[in-house]
Amino acid sequence: MASILFFAINTYAIKKIQEQIYNNNLSLMNVHINELETELISATNKLLNDSIDKSSVNSFASTEARTKYDATITYHMKNANALKDFNMIEGQIAFSPQNNNTISYFNGYDSDYGKREMVLNYVKDHAKELAALNGRWKTCRVKDEWILISASGNEKVVYCFWTTYNLMMRPVETWKLLGKNYFCFTSQNGTIYSEVKNEDLSTLSYKGDLNSYYFGGERNKYLISGVESSKGNFRLMNIVERKSCLGGFLQMQIWGVFVLIVVLFVGTPWMIHILNKSVFNPVDRMEAGIRKVEEGNLNTQIENVKSSREMEHLIQSFNNMILQIRDMKIRTYEESLERQKLELDYLNLQIEPHFYLNALNVINVTAQVGDTELIYDMTKNLSQYMRYLMGSRKELVTLREEMEHVGNYLKIMEIRLGDNFCYKEQIEESLLALKVPPLMVQTLIENSVKYAFDVYKETVVEVHAERSGNGVRICVTDNGEGYPKEYLERYNNNLEPEGKHIGIMNLRSRLKMTFGRQATIHIFNKEPHGACTEIVICAGEDKEKEGDRSELADCR
Repeated sequence: MASILFFAINTYAIKKIQEQIYNNNLSLMNVHINELETELISATNKLLNDSIDKSSVNSFASTEARTKYDATITYHMKNANALKDFNMIEGQIAFSPQNNNTISYFNGYDSDYGKREMVLNYVKDHAKELAALNGRWKTCRVKDEWILISASGNEKVVYCFWTTYNLMMRPVETWKLLGKNYFCFTSQNGTIYSEVKNEDLSTLSYKGDLNSYYFGGERNKYLISGVESSKGNFRLMNIVERKSCLGGFLQMQIWGVFVLIVVLFVGTPWMIHILNKSVFNPVDRMEAGIRKVEEGNLNTQIENVKSSREMEHLIQSFNNMILQIRDMKIRTYEESLERQKLELDYLNLQIEPHFYLNALNVINVTAQVGDTELIYDMTKNLSQYMRYLMGSRKELVTLREEMEHVGNYLKIMEIRLGDNFCYKEQIEESLLALKVPPLMVQTLIENSVKYAFDVYKETVVEVHAERSGNGVRICVTDNGEGYPKEYLERYNNNLEPEGKHIGIMNLRSRLKMTFGRQATIHIFNKEPHGACTEIVICAGEDKEKEGDRSELADCR
């Protein structure tokens, strides 16, 4: 009976330790996969943005030498430092099958020149196939190494990002975990994509169910688990040599019965004390710590009192894991604060002292001449303008609400500017329910009034909103001098503005946060003069981020 009890206790301890090893390593792998997928999504968004710029695509693929040269220089200025934003992306390529124009960048990693050339040749040989990926990620073999590549484009130009599984493995190699741990990237059918440091690992099966751990190797030598990526057809697998973390318990399972029989009557109390100290108490402490983490307490640290070496290592591994997860939470929180700061900066941007001072001055002059009706209209419109502005912390409003606010602003400007100001509006009735960021149209109108108004001629500002394909196109134009050439260049190269038109740069950031790549904003000058700002909003996979914004289908 005692032998059976001891065997059961030892088996239970082994199971508990294996579960803790699995949970700890699983959490770390999920963190790494999430970081990888964040970079893959960012790279995909950039590829798609590049591929939809028809003007740049046509110029890059041009057979005319000057046009081709200018497009190459423009692409270089825009993308020379793009890879610095990615830690897990090894290279970037743009290739035109039409004119064989090629430009590539590498992230400074120690991939050899031959491999880079092989990747470049692969892109050239499979340009049509890669363009059809439309931002998806594909695994392929190049020069005895598996690479992960994403592309977007058409028959004229294909844009690519690529990396190697060995590069994506580098952060994992720095982890300090309990026992002998090995990691590798594999396919769903078990093909190994990254280098393995132990020949035994190449013979293991990686097709197991990833909902839990399983065993592999001779005599179930290894404990195997993994995490599957939702953005690429690959898995991150963890292989733990059981003996390295369970050696003592495995030996106890073999010799325990014999030892227990020998010391049954004289050593039972002592054995219970040892088991409590080395196994049960540490396991209980770890379970209590796990419950606290499940409740959201990431400040949990388990006291690592003297026990068995394996349990001490396991507890230390758990504490390190919690610290790493907490650091990830802090980074996410800091990104959220940055987003809030951007929104607050935009709201502060709306506080134009000169606008309110001028409005009050008009009211003062009107009061002196006794035009009470005009004073009434001016104060009513100004109060409604301020009420909307102070309440614009909502993330989205209807286009109808936005245009009512624009109407109040324009009534004030018509009183201030007189007959030299003219406003025209053409908006489809069905679009007034469209959800947009507050102050979107008002920012563009205000920008046109500020820079286009001329006391010596009539200033005309027009707003058009219409369906364009499966999307919505909102355009604000004026008959002023247009955008300065220097500002257009800085805007198109994503550089910070120098004093003027900062509202447009901020609006572009707000549209990106709200709609992702489903919204774009373009600025250009009309012929012979005048400025035009165009916003296109589409619906698609990013629509779910903020609920039901519109009933439009994907217009890409």
